Amino acid sequence: MKKIIISLITICLLASLADKANDPSKKSIKKQQASNAIVSKVVITADQSSFTGKCPHIVKFTATIYSTGTGTVQFKWLRSDGGHPAHNPSITLGGTGTDTVTYEWRLGKNFQGWVAMQTITPNQVKSNNANFQITCN
Repeated sequence: MKKIIISLITICLLASLADKANDPSKKSIKKQQASNAIVSKVVITADQSSFTGKCPHIVKFTATIYSTGTGTVQFKWLRSDGGHPAHNPSITLGGTGTDTVTYEWRLGKNFQGWVAMQTITPNQVKSNNANFQITCN
């Protein structure tokens, strides 16, 4: 009989903890505390602004995110041809300062264009355009 009562008490305690864990008001507080990041600026550069040679060729872009606070920044890559990755990636910022992310674009023909980045959350900031030109031999 004692084992049954202890088991029932344990089940009730676990159910109570599960209810608290699934409480939406607790989750929103947790999210608000977890992300206090603010993006102030994004600067993007291309590893080669001009390339002449054998194609296909990969151009690598590096975006430097200037921010304060900690949290997750969701962003999207913008391209002059309108193409973009299928999903919007994110980066977790560790604190005030800079963080970098990279993007690679493989091109198999002559092309002149640009790549930029725009943050989506926690606030929207658009980078400069990193211009480049590819000339295939």
